[in-house]
Amino acid sequence: MKLRIQGNSLRLRLTQPEVQLIGELETVQESMELGSGSPDFTYSLYVHTENQSVQVQHQSHGIRVSISAELAQNWASTDQVGIEEHITLGNDKELQVLIEKDFRCLHRNNKEEPHQFPNPAAS
Repeated sequence: MKLRIQGNSLRLRLTQPEVQLIGELETVQESMELGSGSPDFTYSLYVHTENQSVQVQHQSHGIRVSISAELAQNWASTDQVGIEEHITLGNDKELQVLIEKDFRCLHRNNKEEPHQFPNPAAS
């Protein structure tokens, strides 16, 4: 799973095996080591049973994004590329959350990205 943060935008990109796990209502988690003596930065995507479609929580040393079970299963079992949500933060601000299936790059060898989804733009 890849994480991209830019301003008030958060984007997760998942490989085929990771999307399958989410479709099975499992959690996908990654950690980034920040150096000796520092706790790892952890980011995860998990499935919740609440009515809200997408939630984001700041946790000690990480970010936890969650999606509803219905949304997870529908996304994993269809050709739907992504899930987009705009979460109101107050003061006329919002957090844009985008969760996407990770496609193979067009300029790389497919062997370098064996778990990515086939790119629909590839010929």
